[in-house]
Amino acid sequence: MPAVKGKEIRERRQVLGIKLAEFSELTRVRYKTLANIESKQGQPTSIEVVHRLARVLECKAEDLLAESDGAAA
Repeated sequence: MPAVKGKEIRERRQVLGIKLAEFSELTRVRYKTLANIESKQGQPTSIEVVHRLARVLECKAEDLLAESDGAAA
């Protein structure tokens, strides 16, 4: 599972005016898990979770994934 862009997730959520508790409800992901993702202390457990985050953040799942080192473009 590729890493996600925690900082960008937090910034996009804040721009959309979504509180972390509301984000948790909308994505069905635990509050603590989301806090860890946003602070780069954790990662989503599945690509399904990434898709739920993207749906609420109104973007593509690919937009939330970090570039991996040495990956082909």
